[in-house]
Amino acid sequence: MDKSGFSSKQLDILASYSLTELPKEACRLNYYQKGSVIYFEGETIRSLGIIVSGKAKICLHSPDGKRLTLCYYESKSLIGDVELLTEQTVTSATVIAMTDIEMIEVPFNRLEKELLVNTAFVRILGSRVAKNLIRSSENAELQSLYTGQQRLCSYILRERSGLSFDHSLIDTAYSIGLSYRQTLRLMKKLCHLQVLTKTKVGYNIENNLKLEKLSGMN
Repeated sequence: MDKSGFSSKQLDILASYSLTELPKEACRLNYYQKGSVIYFEGETIRSLGIIVSGKAKICLHSPDGKRLTLCYYESKSLIGDVELLTEQTVTSATVIAMTDIEMIEVPFNRLEKELLVNTAFVRILGSRVAKNLIRSSENAELQSLYTGQQRLCSYILRERSGLSFDHSLIDTAYSIGLSYRQTLRLMKKLCHLQVLTKTKVGYNIENNLKLEKLSGMN
């Protein structure tokens, strides 16, 4: 690959997927502003996306308007991996930028065959898909076996960034099978117990050990 025009961070991310030998002209950089929809569920997907920086959420929508946030993607995450492996032409979920996002995009129509014969890339891809499947299984387990408080604490532990938790409470509520009011009440309880403190952008975790204990997962 002609490496001119790519930053060291972008090259490192391509290398992490064994994609440094892709022709330079096949890869394009796109930027998405916070709040923009990268893909709508059911929309035609034309490229594999690799997030360089920023954060996106992946969600499903029901006919009655309810939204389920499946997961959050950050740097080095792939968008379109399931569609590539299953040869789907439309997206299986909606992808929304939670922050400004920089993303490398590799068009399927030009490089799908090259991607799928790259054994190192396919092995990495399969590993990531398997991890996402395990994550979905864990979500199902939480929904059926644990109390609302335990589900919330487990969700915070899994989705936090360091000692910060900045997910929308509406998304959090849908993800753990509670109403917004129930989730808000539990968050206030965790603050009262000095497990969390409220900030302008979300919550800080003040007592990680207690949060783990309340999750019932330790």
